[in-house]
Amino acid sequence: MGRNQEQNQLQREAQRTKILSSALRLFVGRGFAATRIVDIAAQAGVSSGLLYHYFRSKDDLLVALLAESLPKMDAAARGLEAMKAPVADKIRLALRTLMRGIQENAETGKHHLLVALVSASEALPDAARQIIERHARGPYRVMERLFAKGQVEGAVRDGDPRDMAMLFWALVKGLSIHRAVHGDALGAPDSDFILPLFLK
Repeated sequence: MGRNQEQNQLQREAQRTKILSSALRLFVGRGFAATRIVDIAAQAGVSSGLLYHYFRSKDDLLVALLAESLPKMDAAARGLEAMKAPVADKIRLALRTLMRGIQENAETGKHHLLVALVSASEALPDAARQIIERHARGPYRVMERLFAKGQVEGAVRDGDPRDMAMLFWALVKGLSIHRAVHGDALGAPDSDFILPLFLK
């Protein structure tokens, strides 16, 4: 690929990222139904025509946002489970990595909030619903299995592993959404403060 082609490709990717970021901000702030393509284009600083060059519809934008975040989280959870390490180390790594992501990337919380908002919608596009159904529960199941195995290893506190997985993700997603709504003003607890809820 020549230099000009590479530059054009980078510019296209940057433009696409800017459009997706603008869509995410508006879908979370105004709601999916209330957001128009023209609003997203204005927020991104592009024409509606250019936006349509990248995405055919508002539904396509939503699907792209979900496809960008949920499969990655699902794959990361499966990768964590496959690691050769004691369960306690996996849980520490998962929580520290997730909390660092919350602190360093403001859009993480917006993605969690978007998934929560659109999952409750009856007017969710089929392609978006399929992504949620295929990937949203995977990380919960991974943590449930890890907590169960950690109890056998004697590293995880007693309790229903399914309930523990629900609590784990409720904390992570809740803190992530909290940061998306309130910014850095209130901060977030350190992962070492949360770990004793799960580890002995």
